[in-house]
Amino acid sequence: MKGDIAERDRRIQELETEHAMFARRYEDQRKLLEARSAELHVAQTFLTKADTISVTEVKNMISDLNIDIFQMSATLVDVLDLSMRRKNGGAEALQAQEEVKAWLTPDFALALGTADDPSILCTAIQGVMCSYCDALIRSLPHHFSAGRAQNNNTYRVLYRAIKECEPQAVAGRWRSLTREHLRRAGNSEEAEYESFLSEVFTAIQLLCAATGCIEFSSSIGQTAQHNIGGIIQLALHLRNVMGEKITSCDFKTLLVDPGRPFESGWMEEDGADTSENQGYLSDSRVICTTELGLLRSERISTEDGQTKDNEDVIMKPKVALQTLLQAPPIQTPPARRRRRRKSDSSSRRASSPTEGASREEWRSHTGFAGGCR
Repeated sequence: MKGDIAERDRRIQELETEHAMFARRYEDQRKLLEARSAELHVAQTFLTKADTISVTEVKNMISDLNIDIFQMSATLVDVLDLSMRRKNGGAEALQAQEEVKAWLTPDFALALGTADDPSILCTAIQGVMCSYCDALIRSLPHHFSAGRAQNNNTYRVLYRAIKECEPQAVAGRWRSLTREHLRRAGNSEEAEYESFLSEVFTAIQLLCAATGCIEFSSSIGQTAQHNIGGIIQLALHLRNVMGEKITSCDFKTLLVDPGRPFESGWMEEDGADTSENQGYLSDSRVICTTELGLLRSERISTEDGQTKDNEDVIMKPKVALQTLLQAPPIQTPPARRRRRRKSDSSSRRASSPTEGASREEWRSHTGFAGGCR
């Protein structure tokens, strides 16, 4: 009897030990499952390809930006009287022409001082504005210390390295999170806005001074500053949208460097009839970009196990060619003007004879000959 009881107690102890072992295993498995589930949830954040904004919306914003740049340029040209060139301001005008060569070809910069065609200055303003907007949209959010922007190139180099080694979804999510937290941590959007506004405003003053209208260049504040500010705000918004809201691919603005040969495969001449075969000369040169384009880039795997960037031009940039400086102005009657409707269906009250007019209507009004060769 005692032997049976001892055997039963031993068996009970074995079962209790075995139960405790299984209980520990179960708890370990439960904790492991929770950890793996949490990791999977985090991984899904990186691997999802769902963008929060569509390609069409990005295209519409780029189009709005281009229209705003054109209308601002046309508005400034409307209030500039080239007949008021200061005869004794030659030295200042020449100095300004030298400085604007940072954005324009040398012959284009020099033409500002002699051309009577208002489209020359309008195109130059578009070229400068496109250059600044392209730089702003491509930039990382800046940190400002003691009023000066800090260099963020380390993040750009790191992103290129990650993109080379990781899938597009992972690289895109890293880029999105990095840009978002750089922007939030820096809390410097207002400082960025003020910095770019000051730079662009100075550049526009230089362009006006390059025409010889020295006095006018110092008095365009009320006319230009509000319009320039709106353009910079839209460019900042585009930078945040393209950098943070899209992870399935990379979007980049397209700007053509002045002096580059014209290539119809990925750029268009501003004002040209795209329905006709223009027959461009092989030595046709770009003098500036008048409308930004849009490039889509995605990292994809190849059949041999390697990766490469698959690029597609969504919107061709529009450019002005050397022939613009050679074409005589064509005077035509003003065309009927219509209000511009932006992609968000908002509209603005026209404050000048050309604000709210389309590009073609303004050309007709001013005798713009940008498409002539």
